[in-house]
Amino acid sequence: MIIKTLAAVILLTCFVTGCKKDRSAGPCDQTMAGMTGRYKIEKVESVSYNTGAAQDRTAVLTTCQRLGIYVFRADSTASYTGTGNCNGTINGRWYLTNSTFYIDFNSGNPGLHNLTALVSWDCTDLVLITRFPTVDSNYRYTLRRF
Repeated sequence: MIIKTLAAVILLTCFVTGCKKDRSAGPCDQTMAGMTGRYKIEKVESVSYNTGAAQDRTAVLTTCQRLGIYVFRADSTASYTGTGNCNGTINGRWYLTNSTFYIDFNSGNPGLHNLTALVSWDCTDLVLITRFPTVDSNYRYTLRRF
């Protein structure tokens, strides 16, 4: 009986550990393939150069910019699509290299600046910070993947 119980425990342990996803090489990679997906802007902050203090600036975005859907594809194409009364799609390109996240839309102003640095990525929230948009601060964007 003890041998059967021990065998069952070993088998169950192997089954449980064998079914876990290996996230080390998966969708949380800080690569273009790992970051492809659909996003919305969750928050925009102004971050002071001198103090590092952040101030919420999400309210400066237009309603269309706050509600729009950004799509980053593995082939480097990107799009911004307005929702609700903000119909329309703007296409462009994006890439990630050496912690630089670059996005360029063909026209319009969907809210994101084109040259940013990658701050963090946790498979849900993509945090980017602009490079020198004003004399005293950068803008930090938090985009949420859904």
